[in-house]
Amino acid sequence: MKRKPGNNIALMVISLLLAILLWLAVINTTDPMIVKTITGLPIAVENAQVMTDSGKTFSIAATGTVQVNVRQNQWDSVTGSDFQLYVDMKEWYPDTGTVPVHMRILDTAIRDTNVTLRTNVVSVDTDNLESVTVAVEIDRKGKLQEGYMVVSQSADPPSVNVEGPAGVLARIGRAAVAVDVTEMVGQVTAKGDIQLFDKNGDEIDLAARQLKVSRAEAQVSMQILRSSTVPLVLGEVPGTPAEGYVFSESSISPQTVEIYGLKSVLGSISSITVLPEGLTVDGLTESKEVTVSIDDYLPDGVSLGADADKNVTIRLTIEPLHTKLITFTLEEIAIAGIDPALIYEYDRDELPAILLRGLEEDLDHVTAASLAPRADLSGLMPGIHQIPLTLTLDPVYEVVSSTPLSVIVREEVPEETETEPETETEPEQPGESESESAPEETGEDPAETEAN
Repeated sequence: MKRKPGNNIALMVISLLLAILLWLAVINTTDPMIVKTITGLPIAVENAQVMTDSGKTFSIAATGTVQVNVRQNQWDSVTGSDFQLYVDMKEWYPDTGTVPVHMRILDTAIRDTNVTLRTNVVSVDTDNLESVTVAVEIDRKGKLQEGYMVVSQSADPPSVNVEGPAGVLARIGRAAVAVDVTEMVGQVTAKGDIQLFDKNGDEIDLAARQLKVSRAEAQVSMQILRSSTVPLVLGEVPGTPAEGYVFSESSISPQTVEIYGLKSVLGSISSITVLPEGLTVDGLTESKEVTVSIDDYLPDGVSLGADADKNVTIRLTIEPLHTKLITFTLEEIAIAGIDPALIYEYDRDELPAILLRGLEEDLDHVTAASLAPRADLSGLMPGIHQIPLTLTLDPVYEVVSSTPLSVIVREEVPEETETEPETETEPEQPGESESESAPEETGEDPAETEAN
């Protein structure tokens, strides 16, 4: 009996299906399909300018996760690099602050049906996009040569514009460029990267903080010269204060200044004299203070340091004059030139005195004893004399008036001696003398008297 052709075709199809099922059964038994979970996949951002155009910045801190159905023997061949996760900022929902996550399969051997995206949406942190201008400072590194200092320095550009999230900008402390000044002398230039630092002094990662700086580098110019410290001297101030006042002292502050220049120039400078044009004490009744710039008095080839205070303060002290009357007692006056043959009398009712004028502080210390008054009476003739006192007087005092010592000089009168009246006697007779007179008769023998 002859078989029909249709029956053969059906058998063939059935056989093929059975073979496939058998093959699948064998494969699933020997190389089963398993699920591989890949985490920590970065999420790229597309159309980021949408946020920038709206004046905002954003950040996505999340990562994505996918699950892949793979054969056991393909486990190691499927990795995170086979997938790209991304968000499109055109799909950002302001109300929820989220954006959908999409996936691209980069390995064509992986079927879409075998991959499941587990991270469907992510949150987006936004901030207002702002910009600030920050001055570029110069951070000097290293050590200058002994006796040298930086006289001037500048950075080009002097400032930069920084654009980024408002919250990040608020934490910027400064911008700076570092320059190594070791062994540098004279006029030097150098280049360096501009770095941003927060208010704690820590460097800011520009990329991580989504910051854009208008310039990446700055050029620094420096003048490094030798230094020397010299005194400031105030010149002689002309003029006379008003009547009754005195110009007691002057001062200048600071008293020294640090200057810079070539070694040959500094060697000839021992001090700097400061005297502003027109400065005078004429007619002053109170102290005066003026401030000038030391730059106006620096010699050629000399300059101040970059951070030096250029102001110099000059003070002129004006004080009122006071008077003091000092009266001298006779006991306080040293008298010289006494003639013992003369008599001296002094007027105690009108003692010598002196009226001094000067500063109150000086007058408080002057006494009669400190003036050491002395009167010289040498060569005075009898009569009334006015003797000025010789004083040890400090030139800080002015003598307004003085009263001399009044002296009366007289000659000494010798004392008169009393004499007894002479006794009247009879004149002696010529030829007679007391020895020749006859002895008085006594009744005794003269010879016996002699013997006795």
